[in-house]
Parts: sequence; C-alpha cells; structure tokens
Amino acid sequence: MRTLLKQTFRIFNEGYENFNLKPTISSEVGFLQLKLNYPDGKNMNVSRKKIRVEITFVSEKPMSFTTKIELVDENSRQYSIPVSGTADNCIFTNYSYIQRFGSDFQIRAEEFGPLTLVL
Repeated sequence: MRTLLKQTFRIFNEGYENFNLKPTISSEVGFLQLKLNYPDGKNMNVSRKKIRVEITFVSEKPMSFTTKIELVDENSRQYSIPVSGTADNCIFTNYSYIQRFGSDFQIRAEEFGPLTLVL
C-alpha cells in the first residue's frame, strides 16, 4: 500500500531585504521520498514577507521518521525546520498521536468495515 502525506507551512521574512530559499533536506534518516514545492516561489523580499512551502512524503511501506529542512542565508547562518512523519495505518503505531490530538478528529468504525478517520 502506498502512502502519500502532504503538509503546508509558511516561512516568514524577518529582516532580509532579499532572500532566495535554497533548502536542503537532511539525509540523517537514509533515503526518504520527501519533496518540497513552493507555490509562491522561492524568493522573499521587502514586499513578500512570507512564502508557502509544501512538503510531500511518499512511502511504499509503514515507517516513521524525523529529519530537518536546513536553510542557509548569505552570511552562512543556518536555520533548521524539524519534520516528522508516519506512514502507517496501524492504530497502535499512532496511539500517542491520537491521545494528544484526538479532539481534532474522530475515528468511525462500522460493523465488519475498516476504521475511518473523519476530520
């Protein structure tokens, strides 16, 4: 079973007149199929104070990971954005997440049917 996960976040410009994003994804975890997409482009400047970044993760088998996206500015200062994900349909694997954020969604179970996540 192939799992596709997608999340969007924003990067805010704090003090740069012109900054072109050149992020790298840390390879600490081995080969991850993570892709970054920039719907608003990669350039921040005085008039564009924030940009959206979409991160997509694809996995053929169940796994969990934590890695980071690293940004380096023109003065060689490094900024890291932590990224974690889980590609698993097992309720036991995701139980701690369900405990913490259970009020944000509902799990529906029909007789002789699969569990369904309702947002």
